[in-house]
Amino acid sequence: MKQFLLAALLAILCAVNCKGQRIRFTDRTNRWSTLSAGAEGPSSIALSVYSKDSQINGLQFGFLNARGALNSSVWVREDTVAGKLYFRVSLDSPEHLFFDYNLKVGDTLRFSSNGYAFSHVAQAIDSVKLGSSNYAVWRMWPVASSGFGANASPYKFIEAVGTEYGPAFTVWPDIFEGCSQLRCFSTQGITPHCNPSIALHWGCFEWPGAPLTASRFDNDSSCAFTLDVKGIGGQANLISVSNPINSQGLMQINNSHLKAVLSIIDVAGRTIKKQSIQGPTAIPIGQYLTTPGVYYYILQDATTGQRHTGRFLFQ
Repeated sequence: MKQFLLAALLAILCAVNCKGQRIRFTDRTNRWSTLSAGAEGPSSIALSVYSKDSQINGLQFGFLNARGALNSSVWVREDTVAGKLYFRVSLDSPEHLFFDYNLKVGDTLRFSSNGYAFSHVAQAIDSVKLGSSNYAVWRMWPVASSGFGANASPYKFIEAVGTEYGPAFTVWPDIFEGCSQLRCFSTQGITPHCNPSIALHWGCFEWPGAPLTASRFDNDSSCAFTLDVKGIGGQANLISVSNPINSQGLMQINNSHLKAVLSIIDVAGRTIKKQSIQGPTAIPIGQYLTTPGVYYYILQDATTGQRHTGRFLFQ
């Protein structure tokens, strides 16, 4: 009887709390890392974040600074009761529908403004698991568009994350002389694994000189693909690092003959710290980090050029 009551209590607590732990598209700790390229410009890693807040008629908007090709920076709000996302290009511009979580197969999502229009029909609705929770994935196909919207592109919208092209692609869902791939998504400093993975389009990454492309978004290996790094066998004995680490966290290099260069890189591809080392040594990598999240290390042997890579969570 006691076990039954305990199980019932745990179920009630989960019903109250577990739902509240679901990720929302407008969570201010969300971070999107995309690899973007234009027809003539170089490829680049872009980090999209919520950078500021404002209220309009009592409604809270967050400014989604969505950098990179195919993504527009906009003001976004979420109506959690109605299950809809809205956006404004500027605070004094009209409000438009960003996405509708109530779409069923066969329903159409429409958007029009300033002489162009986009209409997409929901062809199918799938499901993926992000971390321990299930989220819907809408497969959207362009129909009956006009003006500039005549070249609208198909896309998949992952609940709470956005499209495979980046978070704000639905504002202008048109692939024209540019391309983007969502490589990494984090919230509260954690990158929840995406299962099953989402297929990514190649687009302009097929062009000569384009960077190594990832074929799927799984929010794990796709994050590492952003850096184009590959691990070397046997590194577990060479490198010791606690995971997660805090500001006092150390990386231990266990080879007494190693001369190498260590790089610490964030999910946006920025180098946080780079230094030459000679083992054995303990490196206080935690003191170089300020923002919670996933980081990567690359340890390149100065003699052989071999690279040893891995990742860790800073919190």
